[in-house]
Amino acid sequence: MRFTAIGIPAAYPYKVTPLQGIRAKMNKGSVVFADGCDRVRLRSSVTGKYVGISPDENHALKADRTATDSAETFLLTDWGFGSVTLKALSNGKYVTTDDTTVTASAEDIWGWFVKEVFQPVEGPDGTMSLASWNGSPVSLPGDEGGALRKEVVKDGLKEAVAAAEASDAAIVIVGNHPLINGKEEVDRPDLTLAASQERLIREVYKVNPNTIVVVIGNYPFALNWVDKHIPAVLYSSHAGQELGNALADVLFGDYNPAGRLNMTWYRSVEQLPDIMDYDIRKGKRTYQYFDGEPLYPFGYGLSYTTFRYDELKVSPERVGSREDISISVRVENAGDRVGDEVVQLYVRADSSRVERPLKELKGFLRIRLEPGEKRTVRFTVPVSELAFWDVTRDAYCVESGTYTLMIGGSAGDIRVQKKLAVDGDTVPPRDLFKETSAVNYDDYDGVYLDECREGGSCIRLSGESGWLRFDDADFRGGIGGFEARYTSGQGGGSIELRLDGVNGPLVGTCSVPETGGQQIWETVACKVDEAAGVRTVYLCLGGDIGLSRFRFLPQTGAQ
Repeated sequence: MRFTAIGIPAAYPYKVTPLQGIRAKMNKGSVVFADGCDRVRLRSSVTGKYVGISPDENHALKADRTATDSAETFLLTDWGFGSVTLKALSNGKYVTTDDTTVTASAEDIWGWFVKEVFQPVEGPDGTMSLASWNGSPVSLPGDEGGALRKEVVKDGLKEAVAAAEASDAAIVIVGNHPLINGKEEVDRPDLTLAASQERLIREVYKVNPNTIVVVIGNYPFALNWVDKHIPAVLYSSHAGQELGNALADVLFGDYNPAGRLNMTWYRSVEQLPDIMDYDIRKGKRTYQYFDGEPLYPFGYGLSYTTFRYDELKVSPERVGSREDISISVRVENAGDRVGDEVVQLYVRADSSRVERPLKELKGFLRIRLEPGEKRTVRFTVPVSELAFWDVTRDAYCVESGTYTLMIGGSAGDIRVQKKLAVDGDTVPPRDLFKETSAVNYDDYDGVYLDECREGGSCIRLSGESGWLRFDDADFRGGIGGFEARYTSGQGGGSIELRLDGVNGPLVGTCSVPETGGQQIWETVACKVDEAAGVRTVYLCLGGDIGLSRFRFLPQTGAQ
């Protein structure tokens, strides 16, 4: 049997690479490796001379070679989104820069500022310039113009496709380097694989339908085409030194995998809000609030066997807020392979004063079952874990009502469920006559959270206008005034007080003058038209304004 292992090589403290792990398994047959990367020479567009490496210990790059046999050949790895690395084949070192000199001297891709990453800038005449990690142009001695011509010595894609076509099966290894295109202070622009990796997978699959894709990465990817076409997909984090052996054990069936995704894998960035929107509830993010169809749900993972769930029992079926719930379910290995299942318990509040998660993970247990074996899995959940943070009282609250207990193999694979009745608390109407933090809203639009140096947090407008909503405000005693602690760095603004809707009845307007700075806080007050009952309050903000806290004044206090 002939295997082809295709992918981008990675570095480890000590290496058992995927290639080494696969070769160790193939005691009968051969493994052909093709990394899918081009081998290139670089040539000055100004002098026509090739780039070589100086013989001194600096290994500086210079465009000073007249013949191809003295030119350096580089392994060009395209990591996607405009990031490439170059490795000199003569010494096996990565090209790096200290911002003044470019050398082939790095043992690995490393550092807070990853100086082994370059950004190629294509010129209109077919030339290519390189920018360093910080966007600065790279200039090599002998090529003061900075423009290079790339000559492909070996086409990595063609080499990989040819190897795959001549093999019984192809394993395509893709993913990301943990320090390129996605780390602290560096956001990746998309969820997709690098375009070069996507192209590699498609071209290999064209010539060999027995293609397995292995994704090694530290974040989710939008693998829509891969999921639809590729027969088998395996995902791993960057893991550790034994990654190659672990992957090979799974690929060759010597180990039955039981890993489960700890993140939701979305189909595209279109399923996500703006990258700076951190509100998972309003932005409908994570398995708790996302109501679309993900590519792979939270908790997802396949096995070489299958499992059945039945006999879900909950005791007691009606509880108080200080009690514990005992939950049991029977799980059976219905296949013919020994395997591990990760039994996951989720809970949903069927109704609530506030928007609650679609489901919340409240427990999980990994169990190993022989073929045909059945086991009862038990969970104990304190009712207090069903609480949410009640912003009206700044305290946790376990609401009275029914809750759905759900057990299955992932957030998207619920097998059995049962109702639970809870005798808890009822959130009372808001008392907005007490000083209320502006961040304790029920809903909002056009604002963001910021620091208040008087203490705590505040809200600020993200544009020219926005609003805050506060539900169930008890004004049965009537209202007569309003006051707020605010700041306005420039131009001032206004606070409109409306009831029952963002365009509802206007009962008061506070004009707020500028305070002279973003952290200079003052108090503003205004009269409010008479209103009574339990109402929804909207604070509609305009101009340059920050708001930290406010309160309404009763009628007697306003007169």
